[in-house]
Amino acid sequence: MKNSIITASAIAVFACTQTAAANTLGNVTITNMSPYQITYTVLSEGWNCNDYPLRGETFSAGPGFSVAFRIMRKDGHGCGDEQGVFLLQMTAYGMQTLILPFSQTRDSCLVPPNELRRLTYIVHMSGNCPNYSFELFL
Repeated sequence: MKNSIITASAIAVFACTQTAAANTLGNVTITNMSPYQITYTVLSEGWNCNDYPLRGETFSAGPGFSVAFRIMRKDGHGCGDEQGVFLLQMTAYGMQTLILPFSQTRDSCLVPPNELRRLTYIVHMSGNCPNYSFELFL
């Protein structure tokens, strides 16, 4: 199976100080650079302390197209010291289902996915809180 590329970037919708705070609304854009139609689903399992994305949200993008969704870590309601976490399931016809883990720290910065779990694909993450870019090599 030849390598395919999925590119993702996280961009804050509004600026605060250099360090973002909880409840900072951000936007993640994923550009499908593979030759496959990919469906992205926010799983209910592994989801905690988020206002966005919502559990069960589903997005789909054909080759060369993008999807975008909002991210925001919940503060309060028992989440004051917790990280906002969720799993994004990536499904493409004829390929294995892959999971991309997301985790936001107390200050709404993203943790590199390969620090969260061992991945079966390569992830390059660049940027600074709250702006990030991802390249996923399948």
